[in-house]
Amino acid sequence: MKCKNIFSAESFKAEFSKAFPEFRENPVEFFTEIDSTNSYAKRLLSKAKNLFDENGNLTEDGKELSGRIIFAESQTSGRGRFGRTFVSPQKNGIYVSIIYVPEGGISNPGKITAFASVAVKRALKKVFQIDAKIKWINDLYFNEKKICGILTEGIFNPQVKKIEAGIIGIGINIGSGCFKGELEKIAGGIINSSKIDDSLRLSLLVQVCANVLEIFSEDESSVLSEYKSSSFLLGKKITVFPIVLENEKSYSANAVDIDENASLIVELDDGTKKALTSGEVSVRAI
Repeated sequence: MKCKNIFSAESFKAEFSKAFPEFRENPVEFFTEIDSTNSYAKRLLSKAKNLFDENGNLTEDGKELSGRIIFAESQTSGRGRFGRTFVSPQKNGIYVSIIYVPEGGISNPGKITAFASVAVKRALKKVFQIDAKIKWINDLYFNEKKICGILTEGIFNPQVKKIEAGIIGIGINIGSGCFKGELEKIAGGIINSSKIDDSLRLSLLVQVCANVLEIFSEDESSVLSEYKSSSFLLGKKITVFPIVLENEKSYSANAVDIDENASLIVELDDGTKKALTSGEVSVRAI
């Protein structure tokens, strides 16, 4: 008798619908291997004619794509911020993208990433009983190593000059046994093993997807407060690596706050403060 594949679209839909019946109609796609779930989502969105009609309501394409869940067993070209590679070995983690098409579009992509970070943190707490910490703006850490990266990509409509949709890509390392060399120094896992039970991965995937889909209907100030309290940067000396202004060099600052837009507030040596909406930060010295 052939064994049923636990980590599959069929199993996910069954568990997802049972635990969260309000999302039973959300489209789901699964791949044993794919280049990148985010790249696939972008290809789907590029084929859509219009996501909204002239009255601002979702079109049929918009309804078909909004809330779509795309997950994979492995990625051959998993992506992180700034074109970095996200290592996505088979049967070791969660690699999923969720298409988000809110009414009125997206005005602050950084806030989407922050909300998704809180959603993942809650899922990790629920399934593994761990208290992961958030590194502004898109990484989650456990035992001082990165276990999750979130890549949010906006889909801009030049005709209406608006970001109409977002792709929330989430990669979680459950096992830590597959990282070697330099990667082993910064990347970790929740479990010290490279062999992870499929049912455990499925449980985490269900919880992550539900949390992400639910969190955008919650009170913004409460979610941002949770995001801020989960940060491990605040109160620390950090190095800021700007990306918007190419002629601006890296500099040291103190991370002092996270504001209502999910911007990181840093204080320079001369006492002036800046709100960071982009760029990279590190707790390591220059």
